[in-house]
Amino acid sequence: MFCRPQGLLRGRGSPAAKTRDRVAQAGLKATGRPVVFSAGWGSTETAPFSTCVHDASDRADNIGIPIPGTSVKLTPDQGKLALSVKGPNVTPGYWRNSAATREAFDADGFYRMGDAGELLNAERPADGIVFNGRLSENFKLLSGTWVNVNKVRLGILPLLRPYFTDAVVTGHNRHDIGLLLVPNPAALKPVMNPDDIPAEALAVPTVREAVQQALDIYNRDHPRSSTKVARCGILPDLPSLATGEITDKGYLNQRRLTERWADLIEQLHAVPGANRQSLRFLLARNA
Repeated sequence: MFCRPQGLLRGRGSPAAKTRDRVAQAGLKATGRPVVFSAGWGSTETAPFSTCVHDASDRADNIGIPIPGTSVKLTPDQGKLALSVKGPNVTPGYWRNSAATREAFDADGFYRMGDAGELLNAERPADGIVFNGRLSENFKLLSGTWVNVNKVRLGILPLLRPYFTDAVVTGHNRHDIGLLLVPNPAALKPVMNPDDIPAEALAVPTVREAVQQALDIYNRDHPRSSTKVARCGILPDLPSLATGEITDKGYLNQRRLTERWADLIEQLHAVPGANRQSLRFLLARNA
């Protein structure tokens, strides 16, 4: 993979920190020097990027600073900071669709990206902007508490590997947070019977205990209702890029998946806290 690399540029999503570290170690071993990671962030409407990581950063989710001539505005929205862009690289609007154009730009002429972010260091903005998911992902619990979907996902996912690669966060207008896990068939195969399917993995004692321990550890460090995960199940089918369940940036389409699996989410959140016997779902201890 490595010969004489000057650096690596990613342009589609943020790799897991563990993956980034493994690539960095492989590069150092092969070349004898650190491999510089860079990144860009933007969309088709920004032709095609608006920020870039210019200096070495140890954060996989650092999307850098605005490119020359471009401004990025951070505005409070749904408990996050919404990112919007203005500059010569931004489209003036959508072809023959004035309504979509008006909706896409704010009063100051900034294009609304629909993404969220925050400064890595408020005292040093030049350190970069940290990507913080999509605005449309967030939701409120029945109590009115906002749930930051991206932070829940990033907090729990490292604990769920290798059996699961991602998760849909559920709980809109419900009492607590749930997860629909995306299975990793390759990792599950050695611990399951040949005729079993990944969607039934929670019935396997090894997997069930691993997930239970993951919830224990995560909830110990995230005890508030806005972060604590009370229950989880498994997606019956892997998300598909062709059906829009994975975005063009490689992220799960939270809205599309919650719409498709609405019935399953209803069943997940209908499981009472006293019922610990369901093999389709798993409830966190003290949920």
